Amino acid sequence: MKRLVNAVIILGFIALMAYVAILASAKNRSNNSRPKEVALARDESTQPTTSVVRVKVAVMRPQPMAEALLLPATVEAWEDIDLSAKAGGTVEWVGPKEGDRVTSGEVIIRLDTASRQAVLRQARASLAQAEKQYERISSLVREKVANQAELDNAIAQRDVARANFEVAEVALADATLRSPTSGVIDRIHVDRGEHVNQGQVVAKIVQTDRLKVLVNVPEKDVCFCKGGQPATVFCGDQITTEQMVIGKIGYVALTADPISRTFPMRIEIANQDGKLRPGMIVRAGLIRQQVADALAVPLYAVLDRGSHKAVFVEEDGKAVERRVELGIIDFRKSDRIQVTHGLSKGDRLIVVGHRDLAHGMSVEVEGTVEL
Repeated sequence: MKRLVNAVIILGFIALMAYVAILASAKNRSNNSRPKEVALARDESTQPTTSVVRVKVAVMRPQPMAEALLLPATVEAWEDIDLSAKAGGTVEWVGPKEGDRVTSGEVIIRLDTASRQAVLRQARASLAQAEKQYERISSLVREKVANQAELDNAIAQRDVARANFEVAEVALADATLRSPTSGVIDRIHVDRGEHVNQGQVVAKIVQTDRLKVLVNVPEKDVCFCKGGQPATVFCGDQITTEQMVIGKIGYVALTADPISRTFPMRIEIANQDGKLRPGMIVRAGLIRQQVADALAVPLYAVLDRGSHKAVFVEEDGKAVERRVELGIIDFRKSDRIQVTHGLSKGDRLIVVGHRDLAHGMSVEVEGTVEL
């Protein structure tokens, strides 16, 4: 019986040792396989990823560009006349109203003429009497009845009477105020029955069929301005053809203003449609440089690389960075700038998505843009 118990104990110990050995073997196999999985995961995470950036391009085509100098300017009437009374008197009649168009020589205001007509009749009578007296004395001198002194006195009286008659005629004419030019009545400063003094302004007449645009040109730009050169005037906030009026430079001052150091310049424009009015603030555009076949790119497509400027073009599905040199900015499209070097006709300029690119990256063109 005792031997049987010992045999059972020995068998149990052997079974326990075998179980421990099996567990240790399984643990070793688990530890050996884990580094391989970690290494595999590391290898997969370090493999490079290939991403494609979607972009839009614009095909480069030559187009005309012009660089302009835009300056603030003031519109003035071609003629701006303050009509003054040539003589004092009471206003008897007022013709045209404010806003009416008048022609040169048309009567605008007439003063009281009764007293002036009476003075003219008196002067006419005196002149007639003086002429008769001259004829009588002249006849007596020929008959040797009157002497030369009496004739000289008659001649003097005749000449004085004639001068008085002419003065009376002028005084009567001065009572009628006429327009010195064709234009529009802008102001009437008096009413019928009102007394005016000599030299008092009674009306304002402006000629607006033609206008003067006055500009002060900086000294660095005055060399681009010459008489007869075309000039453009913009009467609104936007630089568009609807708000554009074409004129020409009439005169450029030879000397600069001593305070502002600018050169006064006058632009002459036609204004039959009344689009512009005196006193308006406008912008005058003067062409500084024109290029017939420029390659223009949007300003936002140009990247600042510090020492130079660059753009991206698409070539065979790749983004290629190009170093560029820039020229003029088009005054009609202020967001366009000329590229003088670095681009050629037909290049596919990347205009959308270019800020996320690096040289050599793969790109997918999803559309084109017209510049």
